[in-house]
Amino acid sequence: MGAILLTLYGLGLGIPFVLLAVGYRRAQCSVDFLGRHGRAVEQFGGGLLVVVGILFLTGRWQELFRPLQRWFADAGWPPI
Repeated sequence: MGAILLTLYGLGLGIPFVLLAVGYRRAQCSVDFLGRHGRAVEQFGGGLLVVVGILFLTGRWQELFRPLQRWFADAGWPPI
């Protein structure tokens, strides 16, 4: 019984590390992309925040999202 518990304990401890290593290898491509283009991604995100802020201030944001709000209301979302 002790050997079974020790095996299960070892698997429970080791499997997350193995999955993390496999996931890191697969994510390395994305990390490399962000390393090369990180500044452009930051500038794009900042510009998007400025545009959304201007849309809020001018009241155009509500106009753009009114059809989406109507669609959600018709679908009964969110369920309250």
